[in-house]
Amino acid sequence: MDRWHEVLRLYRAQAFDTARDRLGTLQRAHPESILYSEFLRRIELLRARPPGAGWDGAWTFDSK
Repeated sequence: MDRWHEVLRLYRAQAFDTARDRLGTLQRAHPESILYSEFLRRIELLRARPPGAGWDGAWTFDSK
């Protein structure tokens, strides 16, 4: 659980490269985790389009 909280802290701080690396380690240990896969997808999208200084870590869904 501590590792996941570290990933979330890094994600919210926009340290996407480090968060991706740590999350990849978690995913390799738990390949069945949909949560880890989803956050890796989000990180790649956020790396391509950084959210900016005012981002609070929230994710807006655009489909159901």
